[in-house]
Amino acid sequence: MNINIGSGNRYKIGWINVDLYADQVDIRKDIREVHFDENSADTILASHVLEHFDRETAVEFTKRFARWLKPGGKLIVEMPNWARCRKLAMADDLKSKLGGLKGLLGGRQTDKELWNQWMIDHEDIILRHSLTRRSFEEILPPEWNLPGWNHIYVWEAEEYRDAAEACGLDATVHRATIHGPRHGRDFRVEGAKL
Repeated sequence: MNINIGSGNRYKIGWINVDLYADQVDIRKDIREVHFDENSADTILASHVLEHFDRETAVEFTKRFARWLKPGGKLIVEMPNWARCRKLAMADDLKSKLGGLKGLLGGRQTDKELWNQWMIDHEDIILRHSLTRRSFEEILPPEWNLPGWNHIYVWEAEEYRDAAEACGLDATVHRATIHGPRHGRDFRVEGAKL
């Protein structure tokens, strides 16, 4: 059994796709309410999911995923890299800057032009606040504060790898592949259950 947690618009045929908001899913639930039997999954994919939760909750998810995996089963996690997002957000070219800011903030705002302009106008505040490693919900105006879409805690690759290992996985860091290169902004951690 293969599980695609927080599948979004990345429906995978032959997998169990779980998401609360996506149009096409197999299980429409908040991922906090989803449960599978222990030692039942061959692969679990969580692409751009864990950064939408605080650090402690993301670690609890990782422990849960490790329990669901069969021995030797694989967890694949992709998400933005905090340090790389900050570096891109300070770049001179607009595309890199917006990629970095979006990696820090997340969000699925409907008016992308206004959202991009808000991020550029508030770049200094965003970068300063990112150093606190606290949720951006504190600084977002109500119209941009979208529960479930904004990033709460953005990890560094080695930091998440270490957390995955503490959860019983043999974890390694790789370059992200699901969302494309994105200036190398995102990382991928693969962890095999020991």
